[in-house]
Amino acid sequence: MQRFGVADIKPGFTAETLRHAVVDEANPIVRTSAPETLWLHVWRHGAGPMTSVQMFNNDLDVDKDTITPLEGLTVSLREPQGVRFTQAFYTNATYVDEAPPKDFTELRFTRQGGRVQATVPRLDVFGVLVFCVDSELEARMGAARTRKWHERLKMALRCEGVNPQDYAPLVQESGALLAEIQGDVAVDDFAALIAPLREMRATLQGKVEHITKALTQAQSERRAAMFNAPGVRKFDFGDRPAAVDSGWTQVTTDTLYSEEQAYGWDGETKFMRSVVRGAGSKRPDAEIDALHIDLVRSKDPNKFLVKRYPTIVFPDTHPTPHPGYFKVDLPNGEYIVTVLTGEYGEYREERCGPPNLGRTAMTAVDAEGLHMAYGDRAWGGFFQNRVFRVKVDDGELNLKFYGNAVGPFYCNVIEWQVSGLVISTPDQKLPPQAEAALARNALLSRAAI
Repeated sequence: MQRFGVADIKPGFTAETLRHAVVDEANPIVRTSAPETLWLHVWRHGAGPMTSVQMFNNDLDVDKDTITPLEGLTVSLREPQGVRFTQAFYTNATYVDEAPPKDFTELRFTRQGGRVQATVPRLDVFGVLVFCVDSELEARMGAARTRKWHERLKMALRCEGVNPQDYAPLVQESGALLAEIQGDVAVDDFAALIAPLREMRATLQGKVEHITKALTQAQSERRAAMFNAPGVRKFDFGDRPAAVDSGWTQVTTDTLYSEEQAYGWDGETKFMRSVVRGAGSKRPDAEIDALHIDLVRSKDPNKFLVKRYPTIVFPDTHPTPHPGYFKVDLPNGEYIVTVLTGEYGEYREERCGPPNLGRTAMTAVDAEGLHMAYGDRAWGGFFQNRVFRVKVDDGELNLKFYGNAVGPFYCNVIEWQVSGLVISTPDQKLPPQAEAALARNALLSRAAI
């Protein structure tokens, strides 16, 4: 949103005109033929001159869940000093009974007394009317698309295995180009920026796709290494059948410990749930092996706490945690334990509050009553290892999975989640990512906190 103050006014807007916009009803910045249920916001883009009038039709019938469209709406905008608009465009961003347009539609407009006026054919819920000079809308739309890939590249450079210095010149060059149109400097020729922006967008997109392909391949290799990791016991958590031929044993929420079985959950499992990822991950199931496609996790607090009245009630802002306790019978000796956590989804649950991409699962691990692996934020689409050494001297390995990610209003609803568990002996070779996780965990254990 463009905020105006006396010290921030750009050329073309003076303190007098802004003051008049408030107190001079005869010549406001914008005037419409709409009823009072229409909400308006006037936004100048960059250094201008392009100005958009954003309209929200608030003529709602809440009981019937309907809206009354506005048709033939006139909008009059006062031209900033020294500006002469040459084009007007409109998009009805939200339609009630027909598909929205793919782009802006150019409108005719009139000019009189320092004002420009256009007629909006129809407004359903939200619409945008734009006044600009020749080629400005195309250039600014191109800049917005280029900015998207510019920011995506900067995010991709944070990924493990990518050297930011290799792309620093491109980031600097694209940033400078975008500053020419999205900064506070007036643009003399918008048409001259269209082609460079289009070329830069293609270059940035190509780099992002190259990095994505390389990272995807690296992740596939890491998943394969984890799937084929050696171990004396290998457990696949979730409802999908485990790859028994590869040495994996399935663990569901119904897999309770017994002496005959020699493994399972030690205690009640009503606060757990199994999740299968694949259908909602935009990845064909064929690309996801049996280990990574499913998991067992703590159940959402609202599944067993929230009482449903006319509105949802959260009886406890910080509900009681429910760790998962898992036990395996093993010969006495030293072992290396690898806990696989993560998922293909985005940690999003529609039924437990508003969508929140920040939802995470910390998944700390205790073994034999001792804290072994620190919880670490896990992001959707990625998998992590919790790896540590442990000594068994009573014939059984007792594990505790837990976390503190359940926050106010259950925005972060996942305490812990486990996709796989590999128990190996010190002489068995770990996958590269498990070796790295073991070294990192050892470093954290030695660090002063």
